[in-house]
Amino acid sequence: MVFENKTKVVPVASQLQPLFQKKNWHALWQVYTLSKNWAKVAGSKAAQRSKPAYMRKNVLWIQVRDSVWMQHLHSMKPQILDQVRRFAPELEVTDIRWLLRPTRPETPQQPPDRRHKARPPTPEKEKDFARIAATVEDEECRAALRRLWRTFQEYR
Repeated sequence: MVFENKTKVVPVASQLQPLFQKKNWHALWQVYTLSKNWAKVAGSKAAQRSKPAYMRKNVLWIQVRDSVWMQHLHSMKPQILDQVRRFAPELEVTDIRWLLRPTRPETPQQPPDRRHKARPPTPEKEKDFARIAATVEDEECRAALRRLWRTFQEYR
C-alpha cells in the first residue's frame, strides 16, 4: 500500500502499470526474454554467433560476432523476423538490423618480472651468438641485437 496525502490509501499494483508503460520496462523485459531464448528463436548455430542487443522504434538490433555471420544472418532475415514475431508478438518488431559485436581488446603483455634474479647466459652461449651476430654489417645494429638477445636470455 502507498499512502497519498496521508489520508487516502492506494494499492501499489495500481501504480505499477503506469510506471511500467512510462519506462517501457515491458519491452525491455521482452528483449531480455528474447535474448535468453535466442537459440530457440534463431537456431543454435546462429545463437552462438549472435544475440539481441536492443530495440529502437520497433527495430530489433542484433549483435553479430563477425561480418561473415552478419551476411549469413541477413540472408535469413525473413525467417528470423517471423520467429521473433511469433516468440514476442508484444514487441511488434517491424525490422531487424545487425551490428558487429565489439571485440575485446587484447590484454597487454606484461613486461618480464624484474623481481626474478637475472641469469646471464653462459660464456659459451654468448660466444656462439656473437659469431652468429657477426654477420650483421652495421655495428650499431649488431650491438642492439646482442643486447636484445642477452636480455631475452636473462629473463627467459
